[in-house]
Amino acid sequence: SACLVGSEMCIRDRRHRDRWGVGVYHQELSGHGLLGELGLGNETGAEVFYSVSFAKWMRLTLDAQYIDSALPKVGHAMVVGTRLAVDF
Repeated sequence: SACLVGSEMCIRDRRHRDRWGVGVYHQELSGHGLLGELGLGNETGAEVFYSVSFAKWMRLTLDAQYIDSALPKVGHAMVVGTRLAVDF
């Protein structure tokens, strides 16, 4: 797996508290024992996010994930989500 996380998106001080990230992973499961009996295969996934800071105490995060499942008879999945964090 690998990831890259950053800030300062070349928008000069206007969005200096925003954050972004990209991550990928790949796992190869053993075909021995219980895993072999379940017929699990390899799984690959990726995720991107952008977190917008409206104030020091409020942040909105947008997130998208792609998953190529290890489960048999399960295809690809795309998951999109948001999160609003408010600190008191």
